[in-house]
Amino acid sequence: MKRIFTLTALAFSLLAASAQSTKNLFPATVVDANGWLWFNNQSVIDAYVGDIDTSDPVAFRIDANGKPIQMVFADQQPDYPAASADPTIVGIGTDGSKGTEGARTGAILLPPAKGIGNVNGGGIAFKLPALSTLSIFLSCESKVQGRLTATTNAQNDVFKFVNDGNFYPLSSDKGFKVIQVYSLFKKLMSAGTKEWTGIENLHNSTDPTTIKSDDPIYVFFQNGTRDTVYVHGVKITVPGTTNGIKTVAPVTTSAVAVYSVDGRYMGDALTGLRQGIYMVRENGKTRKVVIK
Repeated sequence: MKRIFTLTALAFSLLAASAQSTKNLFPATVVDANGWLWFNNQSVIDAYVGDIDTSDPVAFRIDANGKPIQMVFADQQPDYPAASADPTIVGIGTDGSKGTEGARTGAILLPPAKGIGNVNGGGIAFKLPALSTLSIFLSCESKVQGRLTATTNAQNDVFKFVNDGNFYPLSSDKGFKVIQVYSLFKKLMSAGTKEWTGIENLHNSTDPTTIKSDDPIYVFFQNGTRDTVYVHGVKITVPGTTNGIKTVAPVTTSAVAVYSVDGRYMGDALTGLRQGIYMVRENGKTRKVVIK
């Protein structure tokens, strides 16, 4: 009897470990020993950083066919200052001053917010096939304020969000769901540097919804600080799979679209998808792919 209980416990522990297994979104060749992807290399920026889709003047969306990390301009008329990526820029040190001890080189620069209390600065967005954990390394000369939002609806405008006290699912077409807001009274960080971890566990006061997801999800952080925020690196893990599909690869010029068998668009890569049958359309041709 003891042996049966032992085997049962072992089986459950193995199942739990399997369910909780994760893998880095990015290839081992481009991350450091701790899994961080740093923006101090132009080839990394070229491969994994792009811009949101601005082709529709009515709604600015995260590009569902774009790169996993996307830069978002500041929502400020009439100039709309652009976010940018620079592998040689020197960030802020641990004491809150530029270039001092602890300062990192290379970053995505989020333009400052304009006006007191406004969250209208530049931002960084993530187009993810799924999400287990998300960490961001930041530096800034000021206390950092901002807003973290998310959606599973690719049609939502990044600058449209819902935070009226009602419950809205991540799939709502009313806008991005507000996950967390950082203000003067609840700052994200003091001046200096911060390894922002545990983002996947954040939620607002209305409901416990987080950005952890087994399905495609879009996440957006917008600067609400009257200073430039430097995003030096990210660490992203997704649910582990045993199907042998490689982690996200650089986006190429060939148009790739992945669909479920019932016609739902699943993204532009097989990365992170569950076991099943998918239709992959590439360069005008369609093929069936089975993930086991």
